[in-house]
Amino acid sequence: MKKVLSVALASAMVLGMGANAFAISYSTGSNQEADWPDNFQFDGELFVTDKDGDIIEESTTELNDSESVDFEPGDTIWMPLYADDQYVWHNTYTKGEDGADAVSSIRLGEGYFSEGSIASNPTGGTQENVVEDVPVSVVVDSGSNWANNSKVTVTVGGTNVGRTKLKNVDTTKKTGTVTITLDGTEYNAIFGGDAATFTGVAVTLNVAENVSVTNSDVVIGVVKTPGTNGTAQAPATLNSIPTTIEVEDEDGNLVERTVESAKAVVNGKTFTEKAKNFSDLISDVNDELDAMAKAGKSALIKDVVVTLNLAEKKATDDVVNKPHIEVADDDKVMVDYGHYTGNIDKNWSINLIEKSTGVAELIEKAELYKATATDYASYSKYTDEIMPNAVYLKITLEDTWKTVDSETLTYYVYVADNDSGKQTNEVWVSGKYVNNNWEYVDFDWTNDASKAQLWKVRKGENGTAVFDFADKAFFTVKMYSGESMYLDLSTAYDKAIAGEMDAEADSFYKFDNDNANFSRTGELIIVTDDETLVPYEIDEDGNFVEVDAKYVEDYAIAHTNKKVNGFVFSTKTLGNYVLSTEELGQEQPAEETPAKPVTPSEPTQETPATDNTTSAKPNPDTGAEDFVGLAVSLAVVSV
Repeated sequence: MKKVLSVALASAMVLGMGANAFAISYSTGSNQEADWPDNFQFDGELFVTDKDGDIIEESTTELNDSESVDFEPGDTIWMPLYADDQYVWHNTYTKGEDGADAVSSIRLGEGYFSEGSIASNPTGGTQENVVEDVPVSVVVDSGSNWANNSKVTVTVGGTNVGRTKLKNVDTTKKTGTVTITLDGTEYNAIFGGDAATFTGVAVTLNVAENVSVTNSDVVIGVVKTPGTNGTAQAPATLNSIPTTIEVEDEDGNLVERTVESAKAVVNGKTFTEKAKNFSDLISDVNDELDAMAKAGKSALIKDVVVTLNLAEKKATDDVVNKPHIEVADDDKVMVDYGHYTGNIDKNWSINLIEKSTGVAELIEKAELYKATATDYASYSKYTDEIMPNAVYLKITLEDTWKTVDSETLTYYVYVADNDSGKQTNEVWVSGKYVNNNWEYVDFDWTNDASKAQLWKVRKGENGTAVFDFADKAFFTVKMYSGESMYLDLSTAYDKAIAGEMDAEADSFYKFDNDNANFSRTGELIIVTDDETLVPYEIDEDGNFVEVDAKYVEDYAIAHTNKKVNGFVFSTKTLGNYVLSTEELGQEQPAEETPAKPVTPSEPTQETPATDNTTSAKPNPDTGAEDFVGLAVSLAVVSV
């Protein structure tokens, strides 16, 4: 469930939080100079980008409004600043495109064809076809020619439809014609109601019964003319072949691709052409479909296959042009009130009070920032609040958060001129800070803790968990429903600590202690094949405390077949450890020197600081033009 982000003008309650509320003052880090603009204030809509720089569309929130949104680690909140009499900046850009490999054999869709029709006969009508070239003589066993000028037996689709006379006998060719007449019931009974052609016609000569005829069976004539009540077949037509098509990329987005060539297979023949000759390919396909129909073959869309071959697509880069001020009628365009696009003065400061809940502050830094042409190219599709050279207050949140619990993020902020005392309106932002980057604990397999990660036990589950820290250490511990912790191990060599030891340090094992206290004692093994080493824990005060550990060989890691050597001991909190090459000596206490008597001096009376004063050490000039430096002071805020 999304939480509500609220943005509103701050009221007197901002300064009514008591004398113990502290604000952080951020320097702009700028070397520029600028007059304090008229009507300088936060206005419009803030928007949020994630740690990858992508805008979170649903986060755009107007002043004095609220939207449903969660902040996550690494998010940046952009708060636009407005003022009177501001120039309007623009820039153009061309978005780059990803490359793509060549693709072959994409079948052309039916939408590029006109459908043909098959030969048909209306139910109840009469289908009459003429079969030509029926022979009038055959060769019998004796070698004699038997003339038959009377009747023949006709079969259609394997069904005997009667005897009829030969007509139009050609005595030279010794052939004639047969007219076959079927009513609708007969036609449909033989072929079905939608026959493609008048196929299966057999004309059998009627010869003397006592003569054995060798080649009079199944004489097929050729259908020349459609019946008076029938419909002749019409072939399908290929209308066009595209030179570009849209296809889905690997992310599911439609992208335009160029067609390099096409291949058609029709009537047993294959035709191939490049894109520039697609008109020739269309003619070849349609000619073959016509020939198929005339020959009594099916000539529909399904009887032709046209496939497209897509050319390789080269990747292109984004092209972002230099920002420029809009010019109309030879004058630079200026608005009476709009985004502030002037300089960031070196004497301006950002004054921010964070009132977040939780174990730590959530804001990493605040900065006054001029948007670039690249920012405009990235975000202008999603918000009208982005403009090249416009100034924004950017609030960047911490990029790591070590608890799965959501925290309330609230801050109050304004920009001030340290010389004149002028300031913008005071605005507060409030929302929920959540962390969705965590893993569930697995009680059946080892949990890969080789990188920093939040871990959480599913509700209703509990068991023995094993965490594998990149085979350098293993921790086995009982965990319970709803329990969560942040785990990280650093094995970097610590020169500073090694320099404090009176023996050589072999290796370091520093666990992140934040939120890593387990509810039960577990068993930690630090992996090493050198049993002569001595393990020490480095406590919070930097003292070396010898660990009551036992060196073991072939220690079996639960849930795996892995066996390791190392120092094993029980602990409830993963700490900071070092393996020393030998035992560390005990420091001897220093001899105490009696203190000389001190004559007390007269007390001096201090003048207490008045309210609303700031004790701040100036931040060194960083030379940065557009970015805020780190926090440089703490200012006491009172009523």
